[in-house]
Formats: sequence, structure tokens, C-alpha cells
Amino acid sequence: MWPTKQTLPRPAGIAAPRWWEQILPNGTVDRVQEILAWGESNLLWIIGILLLILVVKFWVDGHSRRKKEIDRLWLFLLFFLSKRQMMMPLVVTLGRRGKNLEEKTIAELLKIRKNCRTISLRKSPKTRMNAELKVSKILYEYFSQLEKKGKIHDGSKLGRVMQDFEFIDQKLVQLQKTYNLHAEKWNRNLGGALKIFGFRPFEKFEK
Repeated sequence: MWPTKQTLPRPAGIAAPRWWEQILPNGTVDRVQEILAWGESNLLWIIGILLLILVVKFWVDGHSRRKKEIDRLWLFLLFFLSKRQMMMPLVVTLGRRGKNLEEKTIAELLKIRKNCRTISLRKSPKTRMNAELKVSKILYEYFSQLEKKGKIHDGSKLGRVMQDFEFIDQKLVQLQKTYNLHAEKWNRNLGGALKIFGFRPFEKFEK
């Protein structure tokens, strides 16, 4: 049983206060009734605003998913670049052991590797990839000379390293092309409304 307050006799036609009217502060019920009445009279506007919010949410969520896809491509690029950087000391070690790699070339490779570590792919993608291209050219010439001399055999360490570098270079080329296509489409569709939600253009790699 809800507690009830003792009330004085009421004139005819006026009902006794309900239990919630006795618990709530004075005027609360009237304010709630006013809000409900306002909501009822403006129901179409309220539904329209809610629908607009849902449309904007789905629109933003769709662009967020596309942005995550581009970010994922970027992470794959970083992964293969990091893997190639980690393999370069192995190339230097095998080159020195077999006396197939000149110290001048080794010094150049290590210098470029050190330089690549100081260049942010996010801030300067073109500069970083130009430096990585120098590595690809040096290694291509190095392995080509070894093949001509017959020093690379199937199953040998150098053979496996060469295959790994070829695979990584192919992946890097494919990822850059795919990334550029997605980034170009993203930048083309990026309007002022999207920038309000924090979306920014992506910088492309040089073709």
C-alpha cells in the first residue's frame, strides 16, 4: 500500500489526489502533461528529426568503414616495408660471407636503411617510397649479378632471400596501386560536411 496523506474534505467533483501526485513535487505532473501535449502536437517534427539523425549516422558510419579499409591498406604497406627493412641485415651478412657484396654497396644499403627509419611514411609517403625504391634497385642489380654468375641455386639461402624480396616488392607495388585508387576516390568524394566529422584527405603515392 502506498502511503496517503490525510486531506481535508474536497468540494464535489474534485477527485482526491493520486499517490504519485502526493509523492512528486507540486507542479511536476502539470509540467509532464505539458511536455506530453507538446510532443503530441509536434510529433511529425520529432519523427523527422529522429529520421534525419539516423540517416546522418548511417552516412557517417559508411564513410568510417571506408576509411578503416584505407587505413588497413596503409598498415599492410607498413608491414611489408618493415619486413624488408628487417631482412636487409641478412642480405649484408650473406653478401659479406660469400664476398659477393662490395663494402661500398653495403654502406649505401645501410645508409638508406637508416634514412628510411627517420622518414615517416605517414608524413612524407613520397619521400619514403623514393628511398625504398633505391633499395629495390640496389638489390635487383645485386641479385641479377649473382644469377648471371650462377651463385644462386634453388633452396639456397640467397635463393630464398631473393624470392622473399621479390614477393615483398610485388606486394608493395600492388598495395600502392590499390591504396591510390581508394585514396583518390575518397578525396574526390570528401566534402565540407565530412570534414566537420573529422574526416581528412589521404595523400597518395607517386605513380
